[in-house]
Amino acid sequence: MATYEYRCEQCQRVFEVRRSWSDVVTAIVCPHCASAQVRRIYTPVMMFTRGDGGAVQSLGARGCAGCAASSCSGCGSAKN
Repeated sequence: MATYEYRCEQCQRVFEVRRSWSDVVTAIVCPHCASAQVRRIYTPVMMFTRGDGGAVQSLGARGCAGCAASSCSGCGSAKN
């Protein structure tokens, strides 16, 4: 199972749907307004690793959600 994020084109609300990979092509309706005009949106995944000296670092070149920092030691999102 995977969690997919969608945005309703009618009411503009964002919601998540948990579904199997093979079921991803099945139509989705907005749980707020019942509109069938929904669009799956890209959701970046936040991943961390321990670097030299045990410091928490984000994986990837761009950091978390566009953050340019190379270390997450001061980030509230990282669990040290």
